[in-house]
Amino acid sequence: MRVRALFQYDWSSEIYGLGKSYREALKIPSFSPLTFFSDHGVNIDAPHIPEHMRKRNFLPKLLLTWNHRIYDDKKLQSEYWKKYHIKILFVEHPWILYRKRKSYEPKLDRQGTIFFPMHSVPGYSVSGFEDLDSIEFLKSLNKDYKPITVCLHMHDFGTHRKSHFADAGFKVISIGDSSDYDYVDTFYLTIHQFKFAISEGFGSQVAYLAEFGLPTQILPRKINVSLLGENQLEESYHQVEAEIAGYFREDTFSARENQRRIANILLGEKFGFNFRVKITIWLHFILIGITWIVFIRLPKLVFKVLRDLFHARTPNPTK
Repeated sequence: MRVRALFQYDWSSEIYGLGKSYREALKIPSFSPLTFFSDHGVNIDAPHIPEHMRKRNFLPKLLLTWNHRIYDDKKLQSEYWKKYHIKILFVEHPWILYRKRKSYEPKLDRQGTIFFPMHSVPGYSVSGFEDLDSIEFLKSLNKDYKPITVCLHMHDFGTHRKSHFADAGFKVISIGDSSDYDYVDTFYLTIHQFKFAISEGFGSQVAYLAEFGLPTQILPRKINVSLLGENQLEESYHQVEAEIAGYFREDTFSARENQRRIANILLGEKFGFNFRVKITIWLHFILIGITWIVFIRLPKLVFKVLRDLFHARTPNPTK
């Protein structure tokens, strides 16, 4: 039985089953916190330092990423360390190592298509698509692509979008809550039964599907993604997105080979998950992580417990 981690250092290294993947790769027990930050998808935005990393305590920090744009930007790497004491460690996306160790592969007798509509993202505005257009397109596909299953993100599964597709006769599923520890297993055990994959726009799932070996297409649509508030996505984001999408317009043998090559680049295949990486993470945990637990996390926990006890024992004058 899995024992839940005693403390969570940061959500970025736990979400979407990353916590399970990292612990498998590093041979870390499930109850141990992962005392580092992590990318959590395929990031093609201009490299930046997330706000939650800047506000963390004074201790040196470790960021695991497969973002080749950060790898190519030595100036930014230096800025991470000088301003925020963040050491960057380049690794292959841990899902890939986890998938190979678990021997997740496409089934031989797979059939049909899994379709990923664009999904809502907190803090972002996503437009340029209509469910009715997608439904019309899916119905027009020939019999080789059927039956068709629509996979909605957790943000959309409980909304009207589910009924849009269900009322049109499609099976509608979801991989589940992104905080589910077993999310990575659910994803691969879901997609391995399909013959084809289609995505309404570019998203992390496109890279996962192509690396897995499923023929993957992106619909030829102009999807508009923008940040809410003052910060906006740079123009380079849309240029890179359009360039990547171009590799996923066709379903031919050569196109599939290019798709897998692009996916491996996006998922950091060249970085691997070698012995040096593992030693660096373990040393960081011993030197920094334990310090964080003993002198920062535990005192906060003790203070919270004492505060709750005090409030529980304080008589309520209104009663």
